[in-house]
Amino acid sequence: MDREMKAKELEGFFRNISPHVFLRETCDGFKFGEPKIEIKAIGVTWMATNKVIKESIRRNINCIITHEPIFYCEDTDIKNLKVVWQEKAFKEKIRLLSDNNIVVYRAHDSWDTFKKYGILDSWAAVLGLNKVVAEDGYHKIYKIPKKPLKNIALEIKAKMKNQSIRVAGNLNKEVSKIGLGVGAWGTMFNLKSCMHMRADLFITGETTEWDVVRFAIDSGIAMIVVGHINSENFGMANMAEYLREHLDTPITFFDAGEIYSYL
Repeated sequence: MDREMKAKELEGFFRNISPHVFLRETCDGFKFGEPKIEIKAIGVTWMATNKVIKESIRRNINCIITHEPIFYCEDTDIKNLKVVWQEKAFKEKIRLLSDNNIVVYRAHDSWDTFKKYGILDSWAAVLGLNKVVAEDGYHKIYKIPKKPLKNIALEIKAKMKNQSIRVAGNLNKEVSKIGLGVGAWGTMFNLKSCMHMRADLFITGETTEWDVVRFAIDSGIAMIVVGHINSENFGMANMAEYLREHLDTPITFFDAGEIYSYL
């Protein structure tokens, strides 16, 4: 490599591959650090946890690409987070990033529906879903050979190597059309979007039980909830692979890890 890539060039890269995202309001962009610094190496992760940051420091990585916010809330512009500046967790993360001159870039909207390597397509590939029969720009409906919900749930658990998944609905229900709602796309809007495209099973990362899951059950559509990070980790691993193919910069993928222990 003739010269090190500057961090600000990274944003140009994402703008070039997903230009439509930046024509509207987006959460993508730099969330911490100085975009003018030269990148030694890039770490790609679902979330820039303290563990990920510390490992980046150990490996001399000074640029982290994260999918989710780094400061425990959606607004990752630290100028707007004064209310939590005195919290221990917030101060520790600021210290780790500042003391080691690390820049953090968030790639969320640009990667959720990015073709093949993005969050949705990567997850579908792991699940073995490839026959798309309907889509609306955010969700896709996949046709599968008809089989009982219980069988599908056990197959998904095995393919994702999850310790646990949650299933709502009649376990004997025959399912043939699956809608996916990656990450936090387990809202009523996401569910109804997939229902309107004739899905009889909606699989998502996380949701709310009192409204979405109850509405699904009463509407006769089954649900499987696998965990937010579990549904998106495959796409971030594929981002690292995609960047290796297109950037002349060392790339490392960090698995942010499962949050829960299952007893």
